[in-house]
Amino acid sequence: MSTVYDDADANLPVVVVVGNYGVGKSSFVRALLGNTLDAPNTQQVDGSAGNGVSLESQSHSHSTNTNSEFQLEQNELIVEPHTITIDNEQVRIVDTAARDVTGTQQQMQAADLVIVLINASSPKSIEDLDEYWIEQCNDISLYSPVVACFNQIDRLSSTELSALQEKLNTPTKEHFVLEEKLYVSAHTNAGIVECKSSIINILRDVRTRPRWILIDPYTWQLHEAFLCALHRIFRLLDRDCDFVLNLHELEFFNTQILHEEFTAKSYNFLLRRLNEQSDTFVTPQGLTFRGFKHLMKRFAIAKKWDRCWDVLRFYHYQTDLTLHPRVFPKLPPKEADQTFELSKYVYVLLEKIFAVFADDTIDDHDNKSIASSMISSVQQNVLAHQYQRGGGGGGIGDDDEDNALDSEEDEDDNDDEGKVLSMDGIKHILAVLPAGKPELHCTLLDRHVIDHFETAGRKLNKLTKNGWLSFWAMFAVENAQLCFKQLTYLDLATNTDRSSWYKLTARKMYDAEKAEIQRSVVRVLLFGGPQCGKTVFCDRLLCRVPISRKHKTTHTHLAPHKQTTFFRAVSNRIGASHEYNFLAITEVPSTAAYIEQAMDNFLAAYDMILLVFDLSESRSFFELIKIFDRMPKHHALPIQVVATKADLPHVTQYNLEAHLPDIVAAASAASASPSDARPTNVKYDVDDALKQMGLAKYEPTFLTARDSSNFPNLFDSLYFIATHPQFRRLKKSHDRNRQKHVAWQTMIRRTIGITLGIGLGIVITLGTYKLYKW
Repeated sequence: MSTVYDDADANLPVVVVVGNYGVGKSSFVRALLGNTLDAPNTQQVDGSAGNGVSLESQSHSHSTNTNSEFQLEQNELIVEPHTITIDNEQVRIVDTAARDVTGTQQQMQAADLVIVLINASSPKSIEDLDEYWIEQCNDISLYSPVVACFNQIDRLSSTELSALQEKLNTPTKEHFVLEEKLYVSAHTNAGIVECKSSIINILRDVRTRPRWILIDPYTWQLHEAFLCALHRIFRLLDRDCDFVLNLHELEFFNTQILHEEFTAKSYNFLLRRLNEQSDTFVTPQGLTFRGFKHLMKRFAIAKKWDRCWDVLRFYHYQTDLTLHPRVFPKLPPKEADQTFELSKYVYVLLEKIFAVFADDTIDDHDNKSIASSMISSVQQNVLAHQYQRGGGGGGIGDDDEDNALDSEEDEDDNDDEGKVLSMDGIKHILAVLPAGKPELHCTLLDRHVIDHFETAGRKLNKLTKNGWLSFWAMFAVENAQLCFKQLTYLDLATNTDRSSWYKLTARKMYDAEKAEIQRSVVRVLLFGGPQCGKTVFCDRLLCRVPISRKHKTTHTHLAPHKQTTFFRAVSNRIGASHEYNFLAITEVPSTAAYIEQAMDNFLAAYDMILLVFDLSESRSFFELIKIFDRMPKHHALPIQVVATKADLPHVTQYNLEAHLPDIVAAASAASASPSDARPTNVKYDVDDALKQMGLAKYEPTFLTARDSSNFPNLFDSLYFIATHPQFRRLKKSHDRNRQKHVAWQTMIRRTIGITLGIGLGIVITLGTYKLYKW
C-alpha cells in the first residue's frame, strides 16, 4: 500500500486509521473530515461504500460477486491522505486497507499517531484489540502513540456502553501502550468533536513529552538513554557523593523539582515502602540508585509523564535525552595551529570524580604495576633550577587563584595514592553519557585506548589517576568540542561556570620567536634506529618496567619485544604533585616511509624532537645521523638526544657508509684509526659529532627490571626544554662550518655583483647627463 503525499504537507503530523474489515474506517475518516469528501470520488480502501453503508453487508447480499473478498484491486493499494485543521493545526489523516497487512504495518511505522478503530457492538472486534492489534504493534516495535477508538456506539444502549467503558477502564499491562480510549459514532457524529480534540492534544503532548523514549510500552523496561539520564540526575542530586540520597537531597528533589511538600515523615514512609519491595532500594543512609530508578519507573508506568519530564527538564535534557546546547562551554574560534587545554578547575573536578569512583588498589608487590610515579611532591627539574631566576620556584604560570585550589586538592592527594580505576569503574563513571549517540561515545571505554596511558595491575588494565587525567588532557587537545561535551555530562554540579574550563594556547607559528612557551601539554616526536630502545623508553613514561626472564645460566635478561610498525603515542602527567603538566611522546617507527611522513606532516604540530641511539650497538648512532640528515632544519623546535642502555658496556660507534655527512666529517676523521681496512669503518666521537651537528650532549639512560636511571627527572627536564626551547634549539655552528668551505665563492659572487652594479650606475648617470645637456 503506497501513500501519495503532497510536498506541501510532507512535514505535517500523520494520523493513520487502522482496523478490521468492516469496522467503518472510511466512514470514521469522513466524519473527522466533516463529510467534506464527495462520495462518488472517494476510493474506499476498506470496502466501505460512499453512503456510509459498509460493503461488508453488501458482499454478503451479493455472493455472486466475481472478486474474492480477499482479492485486492490495484487501486485499493493507493492511499490518498486528507488534510484537516484541528485547533488551528493541520493534520494528515490516512485510511488503510484491512486486507493489506504489509502496507498497513508500513503506514503504522511511519505514523505520528495510530488510531485502532474497533466495532463497539462486536465482541469479536473488541477481543481483536488485545489479541491482534496490540500484538501487531509489539511485532513491528511501534513506538508512536496509539489510541483505541470504539465506533458504532449508536448501536449500544446506554447501559451496554457504560458496562463496556467500565470494563475497559480497568488497567491492564496490555493496554499500557494505549494513550486513550475513545467512544464515537461515525453515523451520528457522536464523540467526533471530542475525538478531534484528543488527537491534537495527544500529538502536542507527545511532541513535548515523548513517552516511549523513556520506557518500553511492551516490556516496561526503561530505555538505555533514560537510564543514562537517571545516572547523571542521581549523581547531581547526591551532593555528598556517598551513592545514596539522604533526607536533604530528597527534600530538594521533591520541593524544588516536583514542587511537592516533603517532610521527614514522608522520607521515612518512602524508605519503608521501598524497603518492603527490595532491600537494594534503600540503606540506613538513604535511597540508592536502584531505588531512585524504581521510583522513576513507577512514574512512567503510572503515565505521569509530566513528572518524568519535569525532572529531565530541570537538568536541561531535550526530547532526545541529550543535554541542551546552552549548557556546553562556548568555545571561541581557533586557528589550525592552536589547541584547547583544560584549566585547573577541570583537573580538580576530574580528581574528585576519580576519588569517588576509584574501585580498586594496586599491589605494590606486583612487578608489572607502576614501580614509581612520574609525580613527586617536590620539584625535581634540574634544568628549572639551573635556568630559572631565584624566587618562589613554583610551577610555571602559578598564581594566587591556583594556589587557593592547591590547598583544596592537596588534602586528598594522599588518599588517592594507590587507587586505580578498573574497566567497571570507568563504565560507572561514563554511564551518564547518552546511549545510542555515536558522537558522544567515549573512547576510554575501548580497552586498547587505556594502553596509551598509565595503567597498573597484572594485566595493566586498571587506570591510575595520572592516566585518568592524561586521557582528558590529550582529549581536549585532539577533539575539544567532544571533550567538553562529555565533561559537561560528567560534571558534579549544575551551576558550574564552564567558561573557565578551557585555555586557548598561543599560535605555534610564533613559537620560534619566543624564549618561553606557555603550554600544559607538550608533544614530542621520538626518532631512532631499529632496536635502540624507543618502545621501552615510551613504556617508562607510563611507569612500566620490562619483564625479566631467567635462563638456565641464572642470568636475568629482558624479554624481547616486537619492533614497532605504526605510530605509537603515549602520554602521562609529569612534574610536581600540585602541577598539571603532561608529556605526550609519539614513537616514530624506524622505517623510511614513517620517518618521512612524520617530518612532512607532524613537525608543525609538535613542540620538541627527541633523538635516541643505543650505546651498546655500534651502528645506532649512524642511524641517528641518517635521520638527522633527512630532517628539515627550519622548524626551530628544540632537540634533545638520549642514549639508552647506559648500564651495558659502551661500544664504539661506526659510520657504515663510504661518504660521510659533511656535518660530522671532521669529527669522524679525527677519530679514525690508520689501521682500518675500509674507508667505511670510521669511528664517531659522539660528543664532538653532536657538537658539530649543533646539538647538546646526550642524556644517558638505562632501564632494567630492578633498576633504572632517574626517569621522572628526565621527563620533567624534557618538559622544561619544550617550554623553554632556546636551551636546545639547533645551533648554527654546522652551518658556519659549511660556510667556511665556500667562503671564496661567496666573495667572488659579491665582488662581481658590486662591480656590475657600479658599472650600470655609471652608464645610467652618463646617459642622463647627455640627454639633459642636449
